[in-house]
Amino acid sequence: MKYLLHKEYGYKLNRNTVQKLMQKHRLQCRVKKKRRFKADQGPEMIAPNLLARSFTATAPNEKWITDITYIQYGSTTMYLATILDLFNNEIVAYKLFDHQQTPLVMDVLKSTLEARNYPERR
Repeated sequence: MKYLLHKEYGYKLNRNTVQKLMQKHRLQCRVKKKRRFKADQGPEMIAPNLLARSFTATAPNEKWITDITYIQYGSTTMYLATILDLFNNEIVAYKLFDHQQTPLVMDVLKSTLEARNYPERR
């Protein structure tokens, strides 16, 4: 409401003032419902557990893991995909995206492998 009053009418009001005025006139703002994650109803694709919970490595670049973290900035959500080397917990690569789709991690992985001159596997 405060944002709308400022944007549409040019009023600069304190949040508390807006809240008091809304209470006085018995106005309530709509609260946006949180969206719950719904798992895909299709057939599951489960990758084999190659690490078997062994999260230590004896040499650099022996074991990499990936993670996706979402970052909320205002009304925008960005997704940070990272690749971590388990030998020294170094972030090997990262990319910031505005979507969370399968190619997200694959793009980071492919660009990292290309930058390090690893041969392509099929």
